[in-house]
Amino acid sequence: MATRSAFDAFWDEWNEDDAEGYPDPLQDLDSLGAWSMRQHMLNIGRDHFLRAYGGSDLWITLTSALVETDGLWTFERIRSHVIGDNPQLVDLFDLHQGPRQAELDLHLEGGGVAGHTTDAKHFLDFTSNLVHAISSASKHVQGYAKSRLPLLIEGASPGSVRVVLKSADAFVPTTQMIGAKPLFEDIRCDTSDSVALREVAYALTGASDADDIGDEALGNALHRLPSSAHRPLKNAIETALTADWEISGTVRQRGIGRRPVSLTKRGANRLKAVLSPARVIEQTEVLEGLFDGYRISESRMWLHHARRASALPILVPTNDLLQNVIRLGRLREAGNDVSVKVIVKITQKFSQSSGKVMSTARELVSIVQAQ
Repeated sequence: MATRSAFDAFWDEWNEDDAEGYPDPLQDLDSLGAWSMRQHMLNIGRDHFLRAYGGSDLWITLTSALVETDGLWTFERIRSHVIGDNPQLVDLFDLHQGPRQAELDLHLEGGGVAGHTTDAKHFLDFTSNLVHAISSASKHVQGYAKSRLPLLIEGASPGSVRVVLKSADAFVPTTQMIGAKPLFEDIRCDTSDSVALREVAYALTGASDADDIGDEALGNALHRLPSSAHRPLKNAIETALTADWEISGTVRQRGIGRRPVSLTKRGANRLKAVLSPARVIEQTEVLEGLFDGYRISESRMWLHHARRASALPILVPTNDLLQNVIRLGRLREAGNDVSVKVIVKITQKFSQSSGKVMSTARELVSIVQAQ
């Protein structure tokens, strides 16, 4: 409760002058800082947001400095003197002042890297296949602004061997509205390239984090990538293995924050296996349980049910379903236990040689609150 009280106290103070007409302080879109904070809460859910950021005096000081910065609190001073290497505060800084479109920063390490050098052909093969996979995923994305500009590469730079891929920026027309209030003229929208960059990053990390090769987190991450992205992504993985690389880095974006990215050798071998030709079986399943949160930025929700000790991740494929998930999420964030009944489509990939389950993805078909 202390975390929520500190958070609410901050927002009450933030909106004190605008209280009339804004009964919910999260509706205040007059400042970029408040908009960015609200957007992040929508992306990850208010309860997740509070657990990650709320409560400390340092958090409130930092947030106030970011959204009310004056000549004393420059962003450079905040970054160096307040944030330092604190991972939560670095994430919060990127939430407010990170790149408006997704940026994937990869560090190549391991036996194939000597100092800041590595094999040029391997580096070229890896980056070209990775860009091909991202471009294929971008073409597949629906409901976001299609990028009319090329995917950008910042290039190799010191720090092991480092390469940065990022989406070009895109402006929202000033006529676009949220409720009755226009967006700021310089607010950008999420492009299809940004979505694709995040999805490829989640697939790399999902392979390295998975407890076993059939883990649903990896299956869901790959399920969001179109089949046209699988071959170039597999080629990039094979190059990383041949070059004897391990990869670490981040994907970050304003309004979403910073997420770690990693590809271990074990994860690369898993991903290579899952991306190989496989036998696919689809079926539907009806589940009942407790709703356990959501992330808009990943189009994902979680469900607790009797047959599982941990929460089950489920992809949310459409905006209509996502609106239902957000509504149920708000009930949960208000302190209610929310029982739901869901129908999911299960897609499993089986190895053609061993018959072993390679990956499992669950996609939401319908969701209703249980009586």
